[in-house]
Amino acid sequence: MSLELRILSGTRAGQRERFSKSVIAVGRHPLCDFRFDPTQELDVSARHAEIRVVDGQPVLHDIGSRNGTFVNGTRVVEGCVLHTGDVVSFGEFGPRVAVTVNPASDPTGGIPLAAPPSVPVGPSLPTAARATPGARVPVPSGSDTGERIAAAVGQHTRTLRRMLAALAALLVVGVAGAYWVGHREAREREAELARLSRVNDSLARSYADRVDSLSGRVEGLDSSLSQAKQQTDRLRSAISGTRSDARADTLSRELRALESRRHAMLTAAQVDYSAIARRNGPAVTLIAVQWGDGRAFSGSGFCITSTGRIITNRHLVNRDGGERPARIAVIFSDTKDWLPAHVVSVSDDADLALLQLDADGPFPAVSGVAPHAGDTSVGKAVAIIGYPLGTDTPMEGSGMKITARSTLVAGTVSKNLSTVVQIDAYAGEGSSGSPVFDTGGTVIGVVYGGARESAGRIVYAVPSDAVAALTRGE
Repeated sequence: MSLELRILSGTRAGQRERFSKSVIAVGRHPLCDFRFDPTQELDVSARHAEIRVVDGQPVLHDIGSRNGTFVNGTRVVEGCVLHTGDVVSFGEFGPRVAVTVNPASDPTGGIPLAAPPSVPVGPSLPTAARATPGARVPVPSGSDTGERIAAAVGQHTRTLRRMLAALAALLVVGVAGAYWVGHREAREREAELARLSRVNDSLARSYADRVDSLSGRVEGLDSSLSQAKQQTDRLRSAISGTRSDARADTLSRELRALESRRHAMLTAAQVDYSAIARRNGPAVTLIAVQWGDGRAFSGSGFCITSTGRIITNRHLVNRDGGERPARIAVIFSDTKDWLPAHVVSVSDDADLALLQLDADGPFPAVSGVAPHAGDTSVGKAVAIIGYPLGTDTPMEGSGMKITARSTLVAGTVSKNLSTVVQIDAYAGEGSSGSPVFDTGGTVIGVVYGGARESAGRIVYAVPSDAVAALTRGE
């Protein structure tokens, strides 16, 4: 009897194998007769099943596989006789095989061996052969055939043993090599993670020292230091507990990103923010807007001329349909007087508006507005001066009777596009209209919003190019 197995699904789909053996081992193990891919056919166990010839019939046995063996959808519990047309699944969702039984073959499944013809003994031997010492006794051809077959079987067995020994040696070498390579890569990953942690620790210490020297003068530095420290502690804890290569790669990327951010923060901490505040702080304004329906809002702005021209956001002073506020009042930083103002113009393309104070000047103005915000590269330090949260931040006085105190926030440029400057800093409601200064104290943008999911840590600003376009001819 012979058995043909045709593979219907899986990585070997379309292939056929024919066996004339009494036992056919099935699985992913290299010594199995009917083998599946050891790396891809994971529904198949290493030693999954056996097909044994019993009384001339192939009987399928599951030999403790992990996912079971199924014949025509029914799980094999004990031996199951196979017939032509049966479909066997190795694992419920594993590869499927169609069975064809050819009963005409030798049921032993081995190499067909014919018994050699009998060799005559005693008197049947020629008399001359018996009488002459050392004479050659002719060996019948049947005996010669049996010896050749036995020799062939012995040679085949020796070859198979050598192949198995070589395969075992290759497996040992392969496993050892894989272990060594994996161990080396793990050591390299651990060393890289340790290096990144040390770099971040060093940057953290430098940054903390700089923040201490600026304590109380710049908002945002303390909070960014605290946030970065919490992130570092979280990564350190995750690194010590990870055993996954994929997780280690993710942590490595996060540490590199944190290292880059720490560099940017350290650069920001080295900027002379006090000089920027002295030169430009007095020109920054808190703007209060009251609409005809009685609702009131506040925002920020900055004066660009001594005659009282003020830049702020269009959305603060212009509603859909062009409606303008019933009243606009402006107060300069470190002053107590609210000054009336009106809208001069709004930009069609950018979230910008130009106001004019109705009182007589002169008024303090910023030191300059950059004609091209794109000249400030990503990673450069910037400062935002404005009134996040409006009058809800600490002020001297209460209500409208206050001395305005602006807030300076340190940050870095994280993206610079033709229509928006993205800044890693803090802004809140009331920051709209705040000027963004480069390290030289020149305005490069005007804050108009931020990413809602960033909790105020990603700030968007209109590039200063649009300011120049709005005030052209002023």
